[in-house]
Amino acid sequence: MPRYRYHSIRNCSLLIIDECHHCNKKHPSAEIMRQHYHPSKNGDPDRVPRVFGMTASPLWNAKNPAKAISDLEALLDARIVELHTATFRSELEQNTPKAAETLVEFDTAGDTLVSAPPVFAFSFLPSTAPL
Repeated sequence: MPRYRYHSIRNCSLLIIDECHHCNKKHPSAEIMRQHYHPSKNGDPDRVPRVFGMTASPLWNAKNPAKAISDLEALLDARIVELHTATFRSELEQNTPKAAETLVEFDTAGDTLVSAPPVFAFSFLPSTAPL
């Protein structure tokens, strides 16, 4: 969707922005929103995609967090929704893969197992709960 107009943002139904907390200043995602999304929305609000931004850290301005959130919501034309872990704990536990820990002790000079500092190997098991 660069300036050359190979694709029009009006032909998209969903715009997904990962790590959307970077969507500020001259970041490419911010430029897409400024140069393509907002002008299209001003022309025809029904012909712009829905925006789904994902981030684990929506606050990039610790000095003024309310402004940072407000600016991000305005630029993305979206609302920040927080997932409260306590509310969804049982659902998260059912649908989150569980790590199986295996303790492996080895001698770094050879390949003989000894009581050396442990190395942890993790393997993720599929969740037994249906999605």
